[in-house]
Amino acid sequence: METRAKIMMAVTIFTAFVLTPIVFDLVLASPIPDTGQTKCYDNTQEMTTCPSPGEDFYGQDAKYTINQQSYTEQNGNSNHLHDKA
Repeated sequence: METRAKIMMAVTIFTAFVLTPIVFDLVLASPIPDTGQTKCYDNTQEMTTCPSPGEDFYGQDAKYTINQQSYTEQNGNSNHLHDKA
């Protein structure tokens, strides 16, 4: 097999097994939905307010709302149902 053919074979294999899964992951990946956690806790109990930066227990999940959960009702064929369904 000549050198050019070997290079093309290597590029094809690399694309098929390395790049294709990465591209599919980037294109088809869905963001992870938020947990919906709304309360903050210290070592023993629920806190009245979530702590601010620099305070103990800062950074709990309840302080962040990213990719809020959203639901769409579908029938058995994955068709969206009307709001009155």
